[in-house]
Amino acid sequence: MFSVGALPILPIGNSTTIFGSTYDSSSLCGVFLAFLITFLFICLHLATAKTPAISPPCEKVIEEAERTNRRNGHENAGFLSKEAAFMPLETMKAFPPSHSVWDQLTADLPRLVQAQSVRKAVTEMPLLDASSEALPEIYLQRAASILGMTAHVFVPMEGSEPLTLKYDRHSDILPPSLEIPWTIVCKRLGRPGPALTYIDGVVANFTSSALSHSSVTLENLEILIPTVGTIEERTFIGIMIEMSAKAIPILHQIIEAQRSVLARDSSSIKDAIRSLHPLLKDITKTLVKLHANRSQSSHIDPILWTLTVANLGIPWVKGVVGAAGTAHPFFHMMDEFTGRSEYKMGIGKEAQIVRAMYPIHWRQFLEAITEVSVPRYVAASDDPELVELIKHNSQETGYWFSAKEGVYDTSTLMQRHPGGDTVIALCSGQDITDSLKAVGHLTNPSTRSKMETYRIGSLEKPKFDSSSAVQAEDLYMAAVDLGQKAAEMENVYRVNFQLLDGKLTILDEPEVLTPKKARHLLDAKNRLQNDHVPVLVMLANSLLDNIAGLDTTLDLSNIRAEMVGLIGPETRLATATRFLDYKMAVETLQKDLDRLSEVKELMVLVLETLEKPCFAYSEPSQLESIVNLLSRITSQFVLLAGR
Repeated sequence: MFSVGALPILPIGNSTTIFGSTYDSSSLCGVFLAFLITFLFICLHLATAKTPAISPPCEKVIEEAERTNRRNGHENAGFLSKEAAFMPLETMKAFPPSHSVWDQLTADLPRLVQAQSVRKAVTEMPLLDASSEALPEIYLQRAASILGMTAHVFVPMEGSEPLTLKYDRHSDILPPSLEIPWTIVCKRLGRPGPALTYIDGVVANFTSSALSHSSVTLENLEILIPTVGTIEERTFIGIMIEMSAKAIPILHQIIEAQRSVLARDSSSIKDAIRSLHPLLKDITKTLVKLHANRSQSSHIDPILWTLTVANLGIPWVKGVVGAAGTAHPFFHMMDEFTGRSEYKMGIGKEAQIVRAMYPIHWRQFLEAITEVSVPRYVAASDDPELVELIKHNSQETGYWFSAKEGVYDTSTLMQRHPGGDTVIALCSGQDITDSLKAVGHLTNPSTRSKMETYRIGSLEKPKFDSSSAVQAEDLYMAAVDLGQKAAEMENVYRVNFQLLDGKLTILDEPEVLTPKKARHLLDAKNRLQNDHVPVLVMLANSLLDNIAGLDTTLDLSNIRAEMVGLIGPETRLATATRFLDYKMAVETLQKDLDRLSEVKELMVLVLETLEKPCFAYSEPSQLESIVNLLSRITSQFVLLAGR
C-alpha cells in the first residue's frame, strides 16, 4: 500500500478501489492526476478567497431604491442611485397631448413675467385633470415643477401684495386652474400639501449634454423650466445642480468608509478619507462660479437676482418653508456622515423642516448613514495617522466707509471685492461696524488685515464748549445720523438704474421699459415716498429738537409746518405716478436721485459748519445758518414725497 498525503490507495489485483469505486489499473494514473489537480485547486481557492464585501445599510437603501424605481417605471419616491446619486436618471421633457397646455405655459413664462400677464394667462387656462386616470405617474415630477414654479411666479413675482403677506391657504389667491391640479399632483407624490420643493425647482429642473451624470456642469446644462431665463437664474440653479453631480463620487466614498468600519479595516478608512478630501474641495469650488463681481464675465447682478430668483422661493401660505438652499441633499448627507447632532440656529432648524419633506428614499438613505458612524470609529481608534487625517480635513469721490472709528477708502477694491461692487456701493458713506461684525470680517485675522490696507484715517468728534458739551454732542450726533441715512438712501436709490438697464427676463432689450421693470420701479418709488422720506423727516425733526434745546429763541415754525403730513401714521400704498416709458423712468429716477444727493450735500455743509473750530453753539446767528440749511433740506423732502 502507498499513500499520497493521508489519502489511501489500495491495490486489488489488476484493479484499484478509490472511495468505494473500482478502476482498471490502466486508467489509475489519469484518475489520480485529475483528482490531484482538483484537490490542489480547492486548496488554492481556500487560501486566496476573500470574505465577501460587507454592504453598509446606506448602500442597501440605494440598491433597494434602484429596484423600486425600476419596478415602478418612475422615480417619484426619490432620485437615488449609485449612477446619479440624488439626480434623476431621466427627466420628462413634455406631457402627453392631453396636458400640452402646461408645456406651452412653460415656454411662455419669461414672456408672461416680462409683460406681467402671468395672472391673466393662468386664470384663463383650462382646468386640467391631474388624477391618476388622466395623468400617468411618470409625468408627476414635471407637473409638480411646472405648476409649483408657475404658482410662485403668479404670487411673489406679480401683483401688488407685499411679500410679507401670508394667506391661510393657496386657494385664497390662486385660481382653480392652478391650485386644484397642483394640490392633486403634490398629494399623489406623498406631500402634505402643495409646495414648491427644492427638487421641483432645482434637482429635476435641468437637461444636459454631458456624457455622464457626474460630468454635468453649469456650462453643459440647460434649465428645463426657466421663469425669467436670465443669467442670474441659470447660474444660481445651475451651480446647485453641478453640486449634485459632484456629490456622486462623494456618496461612493461614504459607502466605502462605512464598509471599512464594518470590516474594522483602518487602512481602507484612511484611503476613503484621503479620497474624500479633494472631492469636498472640488465641490466647494463650484460655488466660486457664483460671481457678484462685475469684472467677471459670468457675474450675476445681486439686485436682479433678488428681484427674480430670490423672490421665486418666497412662500405665501402660513407655516410653509420656501425652497431654500438648505434643502440640498449633499449638506444633509455630510451632516449625517460627520455626526452632526445640533440644529439650534435658524438655518439649522429650517434644514430640519425641509428634510421632513424629502421623498421616502432620501429619508431612508439619511437614516441609514447614521447606523454606521465613521467619527465614532475614528475617536475610538488608536491609529494616530487616522486621527490626524480627520483633524486636517478643512481649511468720482471714492467709496469710503467707517468701522470701529476707522475710515476706509475701498474705491480700488470695487472690481476685486469677492462680494461684488454693489455691496461696497451700498455701504459707502456709512458706519458699517455692525455689518462687518455680522459677516465675521472684524474677527477674521486675514480679512481684517486686508481691510486695514485700505484704512486712510480715523474718525474724531469735534471738541465742544464745556458749558454746553452734552447738548452740543447730541446735536452733532443727530446731524451725523441724518447725514448717514441720506447717504444710505442715495446709495439704495441709485441701484434702480441697475434694475432699469439690467435683464429681469431673457427677453429684455436695452432702453425698453417692460411691465415687470415698471412694477419694480413703482414699488421703489412708493417705498421712497412712504417709508424712506418719513424716516429722513423724523431724523431731521430730532435735529430740530436739539437745536431748539440749545436756543429756544430761534423760530422753527416754518420748517415744522413744511414737515406736517410727511410723517403719516398709516402706510399710503401706490401713491406714486406710474412709469409709462423708458425716458420717463430715467428722468424720474434722476430727479429723485438728484434730490437725495442734494439732501446729503446739504448735510455735509451742516456737519462742516458744526465742526468749524470757530463755531459757537451758544450764538444764535451761527445756529441760524444750520436752520437755513435744514429749511432747504425740508423742501427736498416735500418734493421727494410727491407733495
